[in-house]
Amino acid sequence: MSLSSTNLLLRMHRGDEGAARALWDSLGPALVAYVRASRPGASAEDAVQEAFLSALRMQRRELKKVRDVRAWMYRLVRNAAMNQLRSETRLRAREAASPVPEPAQEQGSTTDQLWCLVADLPDDQREAVVLKHVAGLTFDQASIVLEIPRSTIAGRYKSAIESLRVSERAPGGEPERRKAHV
Repeated sequence: MSLSSTNLLLRMHRGDEGAARALWDSLGPALVAYVRASRPGASAEDAVQEAFLSALRMQRRELKKVRDVRAWMYRLVRNAAMNQLRSETRLRAREAASPVPEPAQEQGSTTDQLWCLVADLPDDQREAVVLKHVAGLTFDQASIVLEIPRSTIAGRYKSAIESLRVSERAPGGEPERRKAHV
């Protein structure tokens, strides 16, 4: 199997779809089963796909050094699954440390209530507020992020702030009335 797998790997690398399909058919199901059994939290199909993509990204001279394609693919899949799990762990840690509460949280504090109102804004307005107050970006920086004019960001932000002012509720449930500044 090693010689034919090596040939399939090299032909796949050259763009031979038939070789890629044959290599996938011979190794794919077992690789998926391996990830499911050894790394339960990982997406097995994604890890196997990432391993095949890694093989395609490699230099041909590196692929020629592979002596046991089957074992090598298992190593690539193992690494992809472990990277996936590490990424998910880092994502959960970042989300836990995020200054933005989830909209479904209990509305206890004024900050929680405010973020619930922000969550209800239209996407474009919410993004302008988040870029300004969570990311701490200027309108110029936000225009780079969104690839739209600064004036558009400023307009969305202004609309969002106006919507938030209208949405604020006084303790009695009535809209809070603000005195006009003269």
